[in-house]
Amino acid sequence: GEYIKAMSPEFAVGEYWDTLAYGAGLEYNQDAHRQRIVDWIDAAGGNCTAFDFTTKGILQEACGRSEFWRLIDSKGRAPGVIG
Repeated sequence: GEYIKAMSPEFAVGEYWDTLAYGAGLEYNQDAHRQRIVDWIDAAGGNCTAFDFTTKGILQEACGRSEFWRLIDSKGRAPGVIG
């Protein structure tokens, strides 16, 4: 957050790379992964956004395995940070 604030960019995107939840395969509930990215964005003080790796990982799994049920979370929202 301090670096981004000092640079005063018009737009900044960071990466918070964290492992999705796996059991026998990719777990359906990725809320904790999504929240860790949101927490990282919040810690940057609103000066930076982040790549939505939660959505990327779920979308990759859903398309690669035709598991399109993954594209909605248990609350009816998109499963990543966009939801």
